[in-house]
Amino acid sequence: MRSELLKLLICPACQADAKLGIDCAEMDGDIIVFGTLTCSRCGAEYPIENRVPRFVSPNEDYCKNFGFQWQKWRMLQIDRLSGHSISEQRFLADSRWSRDWFPGKLILDAGCGAGRFTDIVAELGARVIAVDISSAIEACRETTAVHTERPNGGVYCIQASLFDLPLREGIFDGVYCMGVIQHTPDPALLMRTLPTYLKPGGRLAYNFYEEGLWRRLQLIKYGLRLVTPF
Repeated sequence: MRSELLKLLICPACQADAKLGIDCAEMDGDIIVFGTLTCSRCGAEYPIENRVPRFVSPNEDYCKNFGFQWQKWRMLQIDRLSGHSISEQRFLADSRWSRDWFPGKLILDAGCGAGRFTDIVAELGARVIAVDISSAIEACRETTAVHTERPNGGVYCIQASLFDLPLREGIFDGVYCMGVIQHTPDPALLMRTLPTYLKPGGRLAYNFYEEGLWRRLQLIKYGLRLVTPF
């Protein structure tokens, strides 16, 4: 992680506006590869491992299957790596955000998976905080590594629960949560909570599967993904 991410972080344990200090163990230029974040108020500690700050324990990850899936087939839905524009077309259609709006904006990808939409938003010129509870965050970090070379950093990856985000409220120009809400323990709570991270006048985009026959057919799809990426 880059040290400038500290300006956006809070301690999820005490939710205090207190500084998270860094005990660095290993650096790669200005990127922290391994280290520890420590809350100056409650003393809670959070590891930085493989360039990603971690705010979850293994038993908090209720999406292990997605972590496995997106690490195994990391490049499948990434336009830039797969030679298509399917993800960009879907993102722009579902969000209804215009291409010329993105440059310079700070945007939260709530449930980034392998970085399918994170990569699109970074390509369009925004800075993205990409969050996932699962080990898919490793795939996202690898997918979007090219954007971290931008002068101000294009993508910051965080492993955390969407219900316990280590982020300050009211800081984002845009928040989106796509293809994720229906997989969480409390979709309604998540939909009420994410808007608190927006600046006044910020933009919000959700999509999810509604209950019904199509939703039940989706369960078959996720079963098949254990053995095939399609």
